[in-house]
Amino acid sequence: MKLIRFGASEQEKPGVHINGKNYDVSAFIYDYDESFFKADGLQQLSALVQKGNLPEIPLDVRIGSPIARPSKIVCMRLFLPSQLFL
Repeated sequence: MKLIRFGASEQEKPGVHINGKNYDVSAFIYDYDESFFKADGLQQLSALVQKGNLPEIPLDVRIGSPIARPSKIVCMRLFLPSQLFL
């Protein structure tokens, strides 16, 4: 299961990608934002997906960024062994 957001830019709705198909979960999940992750949203989403009966999203619908308004972006640099002692 992968998190997706779909729809027009700045109006995306939450969905999931499972086995090559996209499903709409907007009737149950508001959005993938900080409050979703703080409230054990992934566990709730997993239970929802296991029940099934989610509407499928047509293939021609725009797919946007999976996370709404990330609060921070963490980047890490990979050091090669030859760069450690420069």
